[in-house]
This record gives sequence, C-alpha cells and structure tokens, in this order.
Amino acid sequence: MKKIIVPIDFSSGADNALNFAINLATRHIAEIILLHCYIPVYVDPSMSGGITSTVEMPDLHAFDDTMQAKAREVQEKGVKATAKVMISDVATAINDLMESDQADFVVLGKTGQSGFLDKLLGSTAASILNRVKLPMLVVPERYTSHHVSNIVYATQLEFDETKVLDHVFSLSDTLKANLQLLHIKNDTELDIHQDFQFVDDIKAKYGNKTYELIDIDGHHTVKEIIDFSASKEDVLLVLASHHRGLLDGLLNPSVSKKIVSNTEIPTLVYHFKDV
Repeated sequence: MKKIIVPIDFSSGADNALNFAINLATRHIAEIILLHCYIPVYVDPSMSGGITSTVEMPDLHAFDDTMQAKAREVQEKGVKATAKVMISDVATAINDLMESDQADFVVLGKTGQSGFLDKLLGSTAASILNRVKLPMLVVPERYTSHHVSNIVYATQLEFDETKVLDHVFSLSDTLKANLQLLHIKNDTELDIHQDFQFVDDIKAKYGNKTYELIDIDGHHTVKEIIDFSASKEDVLLVLASHHRGLLDGLLNPSVSKKIVSNTEIPTLVYHFKDV
C-alpha cells in the first residue's frame, strides 16, 4: 500500500472515508491521491422544446482550487497528498490512475441513501466494485471509527487463497490488529475439497502468525458474515472476489456486492485476479 486513491465529492461520506484513509496512510507511510470526477451531460439537439446542443461545462479551475486546498489539509496531518480533477466516471479514473500514477489501493465512501455515487456517477459503491482493478475499501458514512483493532477475513476454505492471505496478514501486522479467519459452514454452497486441506496449508504457511480460525454453521452466508463482523469493535471486514463471477460462494462477485450493499462496517475487497 503505497498510493491510496480517495474519491471526493465534498460530502460528509467522502470526508469520513478520507479520514479513514489518512489513518491507513499514516500506518503504511503511504501517499493519498484525492480524486474528483465529473461527467458532463450532453443534450441531444434533436429533442423538442428548443433545447440546444450547448453544454455548460463546470468550472474545472474552481474544482481544482478546492481539491488543492483539501490536499493541503491532508498534508498538514503529516500525509503526502496530491489532487486530481478528471472528466470521467470514478471506476475508469481509478483504473487510469493505477496505470499512470502506480496507485495500488482505493478507499471509497458509501452513503446510506442516494448520494455521491448515485447522483454524480449514476452508480453505487457496490456496482462499481468489480469494475475497479485495485483492492477497494468501502467505508459507510455512519461508521465513525477510523481505527482498526480487529480484522475479519471471510474464507470459503475451498480454493487457494494464499495470495490474498499474504495481504491480509501483512495488513494485520501493520495495523497491529487481531485477525480472525471466518468460515461459514453452509451445506447449500460449493464444497469440493475437504476443509482440513486448506486449514493445514494455512497453518503451514502462517504458523508464526497470530490468528484465530472461526467456524460457524449457517444457512445464510451473507447475513452470518455481516452479523459476526458487526459484533466486533473497530472492525475491518475483508473479502476475496473473482472478476469473472464463474465461482460459487464467497468468490462470486455478486456475494461481495451484497455484503458491501448491506453492511454498515468498513469492507475491503481483494480481487483474486489482481493480487
């Protein structure tokens, strides 16, 4: 985690996500890239009512001045920060910054009602989740703690997740947070391999790490994950997803989207393809 993108729309939700990102950046000695996106509305001149094809563009210089001021506020807290104003949707802009600025992480605010992503982008945090190639941390607007003392990683114990687990253990070490690997035993989901095979692999690779493996019987995986995580203080929920959506269970991106849509705790999603 070296460069963290934080989309900004000057709302309380975005400010809350920024404060969360500042805490992460301080721990990781990382830089923050503040991103403001704008999508112009083009009017079809063939429409009735005398509507012309003239499009009033926003004052991008004013946006830039405001963003630069916000970057200076972050810098005053001891974190290196830069600001970007881009005519683009957020998902495309984030992927572009991954290439042009070597950004490697995203912290995004989520409003409880229609807000930033709904009004400005015509989207939601959940709907852009699998369009973004970087690990994305979604911070609900009403979640006020910016400290992480507990990390819950939801595992299916069905596929090799070591690439993601490497990141999770590293994050736990850096934040000095307790780590729990949560496994929901759901008889209705894919179960090709014996769980002990993956448990043994985890113990062999991470035997020198401190963590706890929790098994819970349940028929509603999404609800069980959300309820267990919500019972912890200062918690960060971590999920693994797969862009193609061909896999059943937790790896299916639709499950990640459901959890992000329905939880009020910070949720970090890693994409198997990109870690």
